[in-house]
Amino acid sequence: MYTKEDLKRQLSQAGLDPASTVMVHASVKSVGPLENRGDTLLDALLEYFASGLLLFPTHTWDHVSSSTRQYDPASSVPCVGLLPKLALQRPRVKRSLHPTHSVAAFGERAEEYIRGEEYAGSPAPVSGCWGRLYDENAKILLIGVGQNRNTYLHSVDERLQIPERISEKPVLLSIHMPDGSWKEFPFRTHFNPHTNDVSQFYVKLEDAFRRGGAVRDFQLGDATVQLCDARLCCHIEEEIWKKADFDIAIDDRPIPVEWYPAQCR
Repeated sequence: MYTKEDLKRQLSQAGLDPASTVMVHASVKSVGPLENRGDTLLDALLEYFASGLLLFPTHTWDHVSSSTRQYDPASSVPCVGLLPKLALQRPRVKRSLHPTHSVAAFGERAEEYIRGEEYAGSPAPVSGCWGRLYDENAKILLIGVGQNRNTYLHSVDERLQIPERISEKPVLLSIHMPDGSWKEFPFRTHFNPHTNDVSQFYVKLEDAFRRGGAVRDFQLGDATVQLCDARLCCHIEEEIWKKADFDIAIDDRPIPVEWYPAQCR
C-alpha cells in the first residue's frame, strides 16, 4: 500500500523541480494500491509541486461539440479519467474556459495561466493552455499511460501547421462565462479524413523522443512514468516533419531513423 509520502519521495528521487510547470496525464490504477485511492496520488502531486504550476486535463470533447455544444466549467464532467474529476473537487482549483480541451490548474499563477481560453478557436492553439506548455518549458508526466494520451502533441501539430488536423467548417459552441452569460463562437474541431484519432499514432514518436533526451522514465508506485520535456519534444517532432514524405500520424509505417534529428540517431 503506497502512501502520499511514498509517492512524494519517488518524485524527489526522480529529480523533479517542485517549482516546475507540470502537466499530468495519469492512470490511477497503474500506480498500484494507494492508501486513499486517487486522492493519495492527487495529494502527493499537489504537495510536491505546491511552489510550481500543476495542471491536469479536464477534457469534455466527448459531449461538447457533438451533442450539447455547451460548456459550463462548473458542471461539465471530464472524460479523461479519475484524477481530473478529483482535481475539480478541490477548493483551490482553477478551470479554464476552453470548451473541449480545458485544464485544471493549481498554483499562484493558475488564474493567469488559464486566462483567455474562451477565445480558443481550435482544440490546442499555440496561444492557449496547451501551447503555453512550450513557452513554459514545461514537464509532462505520463503516469502509466503512453504518448497517445499526450494532448500536448496536438498543440505541436497546430504549432507546426500539420495539414488535415482541424476541421475546415466550424461548429457553434457556447461557454458559460463567469458573469453568468453564455458566449457563443465558432470552433474548429479535430478532424482527419483517414482516422478518428490521430493521437494513437503519437506512440511512433517515442523512440525519437527517448534517443533525443526528451523522454526519460521513473517509477511512481507501480507505474512507469514518462517524463517529457515539452520544448524538446516539439523540436524533435519539427525536425522529423521537415523530412517526412508521408503523414507520420496516420500511416502505419514506422518513422525512418534517417528522419530523426542528428542527436536522436
